Amino acid sequence: MKVESKTTLIALMLLVLVAGPLMAAEAETNIREPRVLRSVEPVVPPEFAQYDIPGEVKVVFRLSEDGEPEEIEVESATHYEYAESVRNALRQWQFEKPENVEMKFRLPVYFN
Repeated sequence: MKVESKTTLIALMLLVLVAGPLMAAEAETNIREPRVLRSVEPVVPPEFAQYDIPGEVKVVFRLSEDGEPEEIEVESATHYEYAESVRNALRQWQFEKPENVEMKFRLPVYFN
């Protein structure tokens, strides 16, 4: 069940993790961020929406050759329920085919 009263902000500014410190894709590596072709918004648990519980989840993942998120790891989360919701939603996303399947991406998601 999707709760409409709660706002989810998905920072679509993907950051690339390249064998070292975190770098923004275009700013430091000259690698273009993959374009999102399909996205699914995370479901906010009803009890969290009822009490307006904010949250933040940061996930790190790779893209398969077909542009599907894989190796999805929750780097940090304020609540387990939000982390699972983001992980389930991200599994349904589709990106354009990546330039390099070895790159990892970090996606922050904020629940306001």
